[in-house]
Amino acid sequence: MLYARYKLRSQRWFRIASILFFMTGVIPQVSLGILNFMAVGTVDVFTLVLVLLLLYGFTLGRRQAQRLDRWAYRRFNGDKAG
Repeated sequence: MLYARYKLRSQRWFRIASILFFMTGVIPQVSLGILNFMAVGTVDVFTLVLVLLLLYGFTLGRRQAQRLDRWAYRRFNGDKAG
């Protein structure tokens, strides 16, 4: 995704990569967590880890993503300054 965004400078390929990541990464994990909770009836370690990862992604993960975004921009655009 970062390669498409910064090296290729293609918003189209970045969106395609983002959609594929969401479809193959986020949706299956959330679905498995829901199915697991429905089958077991209690919150086990698997479901708890998925919930924690989602909470992280929507809270602290946003700041980490912004830092990664700035780093990738500098890395792929050749700017060595801080």
